[in-house]
Amino acid sequence: MAPSGQRKKFCCTAHRGAFHEGCRRLGERMFAEGAVTLAQLRMEHGGDAVDGSRGAGTTPAEGEGHE
Repeated sequence: MAPSGQRKKFCCTAHRGAFHEGCRRLGERMFAEGAVTLAQLRMEHGGDAVDGSRGAGTTPAEGEGHE
């Protein structure tokens, strides 16, 4: 178990970083090759996460923007 009480998923920080870098590169390659479109990403993330109007991965504060 990891110190937080959750099951450890990677043996070390370097391997976790390598995994996430590989995922990012795969995503970039799929986007560049047209296998994934911006419209698909927006649908997957509800439109807010990738529209560029806020920081990456952020959502509006409660009661802000959406009714």
